[in-house]
Amino acid sequence: MTATSSDHESERADETMRWTTGNRLSPMVHGMQDAPLRILHLMGPLRPSGMERMLVSAAPYWPAHTAHVVVGQGDDHPFAPELEAAGYELDTIPSIRVRAGVDALRRAVANHRADVVHIHTEGAYINAVRGSRDASAIVRTIHNVFPVTGKASWSRRAQALLGDRRVEALVAPSPDVASQERALGRECEVVYNWVADDFSDVADVQSPTRHAVIVGNMSPIKNHVLALEALVGSGIPLALVGDTSGASPREQELLAQLDRDGLLLHCGPGDPIPWLSGAGVYLMPSRHEGMGVALAEALTVGVPCVISDVPGLRWAADLVGVTSLPLDVRRWRQALTLALAQGRTHDRAHPDFSASRGAREYAGVYARVVGGARSAASA
Repeated sequence: MTATSSDHESERADETMRWTTGNRLSPMVHGMQDAPLRILHLMGPLRPSGMERMLVSAAPYWPAHTAHVVVGQGDDHPFAPELEAAGYELDTIPSIRVRAGVDALRRAVANHRADVVHIHTEGAYINAVRGSRDASAIVRTIHNVFPVTGKASWSRRAQALLGDRRVEALVAPSPDVASQERALGRECEVVYNWVADDFSDVADVQSPTRHAVIVGNMSPIKNHVLALEALVGSGIPLALVGDTSGASPREQELLAQLDRDGLLLHCGPGDPIPWLSGAGVYLMPSRHEGMGVALAEALTVGVPCVISDVPGLRWAADLVGVTSLPLDVRRWRQALTLALAQGRTHDRAHPDFSASRGAREYAGVYARVVGGARSAASA
């Protein structure tokens, strides 16, 4: 039996209501457009880190004619329930470092009828492009600052040479990342990371306490040891919001000392908002960052910030309320004491970190690249 034109129109209408698992109507699709723009976000393991949280906060702001699916790699996806609750369809595939993962990505692109694949991962970039080639367009965000010299940089140069020609848009989350990538011959447009609306809701809390806050999972790159060295002996209480399983022996020793002194208010995962809302100073001693969502959260709340003078954080160095320093314990101890004494600033002269802005700018990227791809195909 031959399908009629009305049959196909009915199928397309049904599809706008059937892009989530179990034929549930997604709360992110508000209209009945015949052809919603379908975006597939390629992630690694779905964990409570920067981009996963940003997808959740952006969910209410995606245009009504778009549908989004998040594809995670591997089997470790503790943040999957939050993404699903926000309205995203979820899919999982093996790591794209192996052939089975590349094949699974191609099937996911086909099954979800993706117009755009948004690559958020750094590893196995060529495989990511290869598995995404059946989409109308590919967008790639470089989320971190990477070395521009040495063996690793030559590998990235080779991957950029081979992969970028199949990618319609390269995006950086800060001017720092864009500048670093320019050394590889890449021109990235900047779409700043964003924060959840909840952080704006607690801005300008009066009479903050004298405690310091660190947000982020402990690792050598995050370099929490510098801030901890500066805090021990200062008498300043600390709330550390993040996973401590990656703490070095020295970091464990310093945390134990703060705890013995009765100055460790919180240590472990949790919601940073209660701690930032009454904080006197925020500390970010990272060795490098991509953009630093936690820093944007602190700036949105209005907490004075002491940050390291490293790639990925220099975009914030000249903002009101921010002190940027070399990785020197003595200078950090002086700076955090001074920041606490000065108190909060009510100056909001920083980039717009709202989720609505982030979703709007990325939606513009998606529409542009698909329009360009379709125009090229019809030419």
